[in-house]
Amino acid sequence: MSSEKHYPFFRPLVAFRLKWLERHAFIHLSIAVLALGIGLISHFTEHGSAITLGAIAFAVLAEIMVLVGDVRALSKPRLDHIEVRDAFGDIFERIEEGASASEDQGRVLRQLVKQTPDNKIRAAAITYPQTNAQIRERALGEGTTPLVNEGDLDPHVVRNCSQFLREALDGKISQLASRHSPVFFNQQKISLLSDLDGGVPNVVCVGQVSYVASTLTNDFCTKRLVRHDKHRGVEWPYFDLTPMFPVRTGDDGIERLMGLRESGLANHVGISTLALIRHADGQFRLQLHVQSARADKGANLIVPSGSGSLDWSDHVKTGLSDFFDITSYGATREFLEENRYLPEDGGHKAIASLIEKMGIETLPIGYFRWLDHGGKPEFSHVTLVEDGAFNHVRNNLNVPEIEAAARTYSFKTIDELKAICASLVGATTSTQVVCATRADCSMPLLMNALLLHEGLSQPDSKLVKKIAAFLAPRA
Repeated sequence: MSSEKHYPFFRPLVAFRLKWLERHAFIHLSIAVLALGIGLISHFTEHGSAITLGAIAFAVLAEIMVLVGDVRALSKPRLDHIEVRDAFGDIFERIEEGASASEDQGRVLRQLVKQTPDNKIRAAAITYPQTNAQIRERALGEGTTPLVNEGDLDPHVVRNCSQFLREALDGKISQLASRHSPVFFNQQKISLLSDLDGGVPNVVCVGQVSYVASTLTNDFCTKRLVRHDKHRGVEWPYFDLTPMFPVRTGDDGIERLMGLRESGLANHVGISTLALIRHADGQFRLQLHVQSARADKGANLIVPSGSGSLDWSDHVKTGLSDFFDITSYGATREFLEENRYLPEDGGHKAIASLIEKMGIETLPIGYFRWLDHGGKPEFSHVTLVEDGAFNHVRNNLNVPEIEAAARTYSFKTIDELKAICASLVGATTSTQVVCATRADCSMPLLMNALLLHEGLSQPDSKLVKKIAAFLAPRA
């Protein structure tokens, strides 16, 4: 299990939020003054003890009523709460106004938006072909990429978090509660500090960051807050968080996406994988999932075989020191968790055992920055599973983020696998920028399919030879 940290302004994360002391300070003070006044009066009366007991009972009952009222308010979505609204499309309308060159990322993205059915950006990413080619080569034995740990980044990332961000977090949790979502865990994640725009560096710098810090920065930098008035039945704009979006204006007057370290956001590393599974009958299948309505991200969308983010424990508890070994391990862990292969008490030892018994090999195939999450770094993978080699029994654990129904695609050849990837892509691309046009698929799924298709389109590459060997008949 990942360790958790709690900071003073993160208390709304706890399942039972005792904010009533803070929220109703005037009421508590009034009750205390009234009880004290009654106590003083009772001191000079004949029935002082009875009056004092009555005052105490009154104060206790009043406090219980305030607490019960607050608990009831927390148990259902409040009509006067702060709602978090997406404003991603508006960010690039603003960027496009200052663009002067056709190759500018903002302008290219706006051109792509105009090709979508309703001229609305649902999700977008920037990918880097040169980096992706290097990642695929390194995944198959061409060099290593050690990492350097720069320690706990939370104090740096969250030091400027305003009251508006804290209210946004509270609003997000209320929205999750209204969907009966699972508890909002504040796990420790791996943050990427090194930019991979121009290729894979010799050393990758990382740090430790909390999931909540990423929510406060990467998630909220594309949002606006709206306040509701339940009495008048109206809503109005409350605060615009989009100025946090990591763009800077260059000397040419064009706004471009900032580097990871420069952005000041949490930038915890996302990982996902497409699992190619050999079944006992000799058939090969690509297995996907449908995200549940309760999921924090990608609700009701088709998602990869495994997707999530790198836990800090994927580094410190596994002994892995190569960055891409760690991303591959994290993607494998997500696949095993979301497909219910892990036992209830499964940890890193159980994962290592399953990797060996099921003949699992996970390879990184590319990198992208997820624009509607503030340019968060994401790594795509492909997982080869010799499923028939291990007579496993799936556990009955409930995975709240994943629906029971899975999407499966059968294939026998690399060409058939490429055709499946092409059918999933549903995205408009222009060199680096990818704008999603399929409303039913998550951005990580689209990027995984796109990057796998890109890798399979190079017939003499090591990736193609690796997958061809996996698809070959077994004796």
